[in-house]
Amino acid sequence: MTPNRIFRSPVVALVTACVLVALCTWQQGRLGAIGAVAGVLGVSLNFFLMWLGVSAFGNLFKRNPETRPRLAGTFLALAILVKLPILVGIGLWVQTLGGSAMSCFLIALGVVYFWAIGWAVTNSDEPVAASK
Repeated sequence: MTPNRIFRSPVVALVTACVLVALCTWQQGRLGAIGAVAGVLGVSLNFFLMWLGVSAFGNLFKRNPETRPRLAGTFLALAILVKLPILVGIGLWVQTLGGSAMSCFLIALGVVYFWAIGWAVTNSDEPVAASK
């Protein structure tokens, strides 16, 4: 299976998330599982909501092209400012659980972000710049 197919497959993403939660449960018990599930679901929800916002905003640009330069930067800044408190709120809730919940939350957060980077790289039209 090529990297393009791996990162585009929702089945592989789901299996990766399940393996992550299983490993956290096996190593850290119930708190590890809660932290890992909160990390995977919280970050995935954030990405999904951000994707919906970007798609809606892109449709606005198709209808009114002259609004692009002014509103694009504003929208991106607002989207990040809305996304960040959600992640911080989930992280603070997980931290109140104590134990290893926060560690597993951060591991899950990292896995989802690395998966998103892999998806973006394999879905880009431009080849990744090679070192010279």
